[in-house]
Order: sequence, then C-alpha cells, then structure tokens
Amino acid sequence: MLKFLTPAEQDRFKHLQSRLASFEISADEQKELNGLVLSAQKLASERDSVLQRIRADLERFQIQAHELFSASELRKLAAPDAVGVSGRIGRRGKGRAAVAEKRAGVVLIQVKLNKGAGAPSRYTKGQKLPAYVPKNFKQLDNGGDLATALSAYFTAEGKSHFATPEGQAELSAFVAFIRNGRQAPK
Repeated sequence: MLKFLTPAEQDRFKHLQSRLASFEISADEQKELNGLVLSAQKLASERDSVLQRIRADLERFQIQAHELFSASELRKLAAPDAVGVSGRIGRRGKGRAAVAEKRAGVVLIQVKLNKGAGAPSRYTKGQKLPAYVPKNFKQLDNGGDLATALSAYFTAEGKSHFATPEGQAELSAFVAFIRNGRQAPK
C-alpha cells in the first residue's frame, strides 16, 4: 500500500504509525494518518480496476505474453533470482530445516490445502522454478484471479515484498508459472 504514496507521504506515514504504536498520536495526526491510508487505498483500488480491464482485454483479444514482451524480457521475469518455489524445506532432523530455509531464501507464500501428510508448498525468493508446479499451488488456480487467491497465503514478508513494484512483477511471473506449468504426474 505504501507504494502508492509519494516518498514524502511514505515518510510521514511511517512517522505517524510509529507515534500510533507508542500511543503518542494526537487526534489531528490520527486524521492525517487515516487520510493517507484512504488515499493509498483509493489508488490501489484504481490500479486493481485498471488491471482487471487490461486482463479482460487480453483475454478478449487473445493476446499472449510473447506478443507483449520480447523473449529476453520474459526470461528476465522468469529468472531464478526473480522467482522461486520450494516444495519442501528440508529433511527431518535437528536444525536441518532452519539451515535449508535460510539457504532457500525468505518464504513469501506458504500453502497447504490438504491437511494430510506432506510438507506445505513454499514460494521463496531467489529459488529456481521446479519442472512441475506443486499441487497446492495448482489447486488454487480455478480460472479466477489467481493472484488474489495466493494473497491469502502470503507470509508477513510476502505481503511487504509483493507491495513493491519488483514484488508485483515477481508475483505476475509466478502466477504465469502456475497457470502455464505442468503438475507433477502421480
């Protein structure tokens, strides 16, 4: 949400939030903070509307990604340092999972739809995309807005990362991977 504010507004927002957290905020400052939040929410809503119109037009006119972007631009979006998925963090054993998670990068999305056995599917920053789309991610793709479905599974780090322009690009590339990728054979 902060990405929709100017740098000066972002600084003021952070300052007001810190005052709110320490219970030192005045009524006028609270109104100012609420105004900044409403402004950012309005811009975010407008952006979402534009994205929906663009998606509808892309579908209506059957426009493919390769028609909009060059091969090098698509490779850059799908580069291992831009997007990553890890189905499992590590083997069982003392301390191994923490070491593997640190090596894999920050977990941005964690999904476990089936409450049975098996590790949750994790989307981490800086990992290579696997050959197959993990089942939990593929099950979220019901033909609707996959990015919104994924947002329910964002970690705290994921929420802040996907609020940035580079995070939005990464999320778009990941959504394309889920939609176009194959699910592992049974």
